[in-house]
Amino acid sequence: MNDIIQLKSNLIDSCAKAMEDCMKCAESCQKILGMESCVKVCGRCIDACKDCIYAFETGAENRGELLVRCKEACEACVEVCGSQQHDHCQKCAESCRICLEECENMML
Repeated sequence: MNDIIQLKSNLIDSCAKAMEDCMKCAESCQKILGMESCVKVCGRCIDACKDCIYAFETGAENRGELLVRCKEACEACVEVCGSQQHDHCQKCAESCRICLEECENMML
C-alpha cells in the first residue's frame, strides 16, 4: 500500500513541477518570434498535468484516461521544447521528462 501512496505522491509532485516549468517556458517563448509550437505544447501540458493532479487527488474514475493524456502531453513537450536551445525550454523538457516517467511508473 505504501508503494502506491509513494507513486501517487511522486506523480502529483512531478505534474506540479512540469506545470510550473511549462508556465515559465510558455511565458518566455511568447516573447520570442517563431516559438509558437512551444507555447502550444506547454499549454496542453499545463492543462493535462492539472487534470491529472485533480484526478489523483480526488480519486476520479477517469484518472487512467487522464494519466494517458498527461503522459502524451509530456511526450510532446519533451520533443518540442527539448529541441530548442533556450534554457527555459530545456528546463521545461526535463521536468516533463520526469513527469512522463512518473506517469509510466503509475501505469505499471
